[in-house]
Amino acid sequence: MNRKNHCVFEGNLVNDPKLNTFLKVDKDGNERENRVVNFTLACDGGRTGFDNETFFVNLEAWDTAADRIAEFRKGDVIHVECLGRNKEYTSKQTGEKKREIVFRVTHFIAVYLKSDSLAEVN
Repeated sequence: MNRKNHCVFEGNLVNDPKLNTFLKVDKDGNERENRVVNFTLACDGGRTGFDNETFFVNLEAWDTAADRIAEFRKGDVIHVECLGRNKEYTSKQTGEKKREIVFRVTHFIAVYLKSDSLAEVN
């Protein structure tokens, strides 16, 4: 596996994840249900004795991982491994083209759950 784009974060969920479902037509013309959950982790800087400011990471998970992460709740601590990728879009407010980095989850595990959920996907 190419580790140049491998990122690891551990933090608290900022809000309850919300699962979104939509249909997409594949190249053969068949409709396929896709599921995605977008969520934010609050992570600390991890540097003792230095500026240890909290930072926020926006992530996305798809299909089976999305189903499981959607079971977590605000405040749960999860560990995620992910790949960063560019996302380009046009702002609805200004019409200007924008770019952001989106981290797509490849693996996750629950570290501490305030809720009763427990999930792990490889």
